[in-house]
Amino acid sequence: MRHVITQLWVGFKHQIDITEEDYNALQEARSSALPLSSFEDKFMLLLENYEELEQEIMRLSLYQMIYLDHDTPTFINNLRLLNRRFANRQLVDSIKITQHTI
Repeated sequence: MRHVITQLWVGFKHQIDITEEDYNALQEARSSALPLSSFEDKFMLLLENYEELEQEIMRLSLYQMIYLDHDTPTFINNLRLLNRRFANRQLVDSIKITQHTI
């Protein structure tokens, strides 16, 4: 069986021949790299979600300091918003924990 390295796009015709051992080593490296990439994506999701939560808390705090808006509908809307942010954070945490246990 012939093993080659190439790029998949229309019109690209160059190929590099490799041995079966090199092919198997590349397959093993690729299968090791994919879970790391997935972990990195989940970690970035965790960080971005945490950043959003902190920004929202700071934004709401600043608004309350400046406008002293203690209206009940505003308070309930702010509470719901923060609950959604915390729920998102818990969901991302559970995804991260699940990835570690698998």
